[in-house]
Amino acid sequence: HVEIRQGAQDALRTQCEYDKIGPFAFSWNPCKLVAVEEYAAALFEMRIRKGDELAAVGGTWCRGLSREDILQLLVQHPESLVFARGWGLDHRQAIVEAARQALLDDAVPAGPEWVGPLRIWWRKPATVVEVAKHAQTESE
Repeated sequence: HVEIRQGAQDALRTQCEYDKIGPFAFSWNPCKLVAVEEYAAALFEMRIRKGDELAAVGGTWCRGLSREDILQLLVQHPESLVFARGWGLDHRQAIVEAARQALLDDAVPAGPEWVGPLRIWWRKPATVVEVAKHAQTESE
């Protein structure tokens, strides 16, 4: 957590298109992984990878926040990161793509993973265990 906190503090002093923060490299608007060190990818129940979006830090959703706001959250809560796959896509397209990928992958995630606005547990049958708050509001 120390290297994430320090990387975020360093990034706050610069204006870059990409920032290396601990084991992660982020692009901004939206905040997406452009690289992740292998050891860090293994620390998350969801298999994080290049292209995943930083969805929340310390319980605060990152969608719509500025680079500086996200960096401040990373300084305050480097231990609490949530990544999501497919937020930038049409949600239906993201869910279909994640389901297709899950069928192709030999490894099954140890727990549920975010796919667009849905957190899915890839058991048989696949089960939605959570819906992001912004998606609940949009569907009403």
